[in-house]
Amino acid sequence: MHDPDSGAPQTRRGRAWYRAVRITLGIAFLGLLGISVVLFYEARTSYFQSRYFTEVAAEMTYQVEPGRGSESPRPSRGPWDERLGYVDLSALVDTLESQGYRVTSQARSSAEMIAWSERGIGPIYPEKARAGLKVVDPSGRRLYESHYPNRVYSAFDSIPAVVVQSLLFIENRELLQDQHPYRNPSVEWDRLAKAAIEEAMRRFQPDRNVAGGSTLATQIEKFRHSPGGITATPRDKVRQMVAASLRTYRLGRETGEARREILLDYLNSIPLAAAPGYGEVNGLGDGLWAWYGADLHDVTKRLHEERLTQPSPVGEADLSALSYRQVLSLLIAQRRPTYYLLQDRVDLAN
Repeated sequence: MHDPDSGAPQTRRGRAWYRAVRITLGIAFLGLLGISVVLFYEARTSYFQSRYFTEVAAEMTYQVEPGRGSESPRPSRGPWDERLGYVDLSALVDTLESQGYRVTSQARSSAEMIAWSERGIGPIYPEKARAGLKVVDPSGRRLYESHYPNRVYSAFDSIPAVVVQSLLFIENRELLQDQHPYRNPSVEWDRLAKAAIEEAMRRFQPDRNVAGGSTLATQIEKFRHSPGGITATPRDKVRQMVAASLRTYRLGRETGEARREILLDYLNSIPLAAAPGYGEVNGLGDGLWAWYGADLHDVTKRLHEERLTQPSPVGEADLSALSYRQVLSLLIAQRRPTYYLLQDRVDLAN
């Protein structure tokens, strides 16, 4: 005879298995949802990475002490490092000491700074966009002084608002947004994701143009500290992002001041090819002079907001428009300076 209860255990086991699957899937969904919320929050605010990079940067210190230092961090080998002599610093000191000079004092770096330099992250300290030489006599009277670049913005507030907004629109629109005080300006996740997707698509469409995912902070790292001033590999890009993040958070978790400093350094440092009869051009100020014969002080005066919004004498408005066109052309040309400034000025004008 057939026992009607014989299938009951199997039915109960089936229901229990189905219930377990539903619970497991539910937990997995909630876990993924939670992770997604945390990642979205982090991408918007940089709350957790700001804590990490601030703590690491706080350990990357240096102290100037008497005499020559015994161990220094490995320098980066970018154009800026070579131009200012940091790459050959040890050899230069050896040469000077062999000729009777002596080191009166030198910076000593922390163990953390040296350890990160071994990983490819150059020394983290307040970098200067302008180098130079000053010679004085025993009384302190100046005998000679020279600066490079020669024409720079001295402070963020001296930059005309129209120049700031134009640069942000072209390169890094979220840089100065104040909604999130801890935000990391070294990466814009939406632009980076878009650039990664387009780069993957270019494998199937070689002629496809790929938009860059670099921020102003990582571009500075590239043209200052990456060999040849280029990003050769994905590893280079990661190194630029990490170095830029550490440099940003050395001032603390809140990045408002650091973000303004990034924009100022960028304008004072952008590489703009080499002009015939002038040589290598770096920075917007020297770029205006080398490529257009325009003085940074005059251009800045014409482009300040109060001048643009007030009635101008005959011809002054045309000069302001010309100055803005010159500035805008150089901000665009920095993406391919040799091409736009030396090979095809017509393409730049269009």
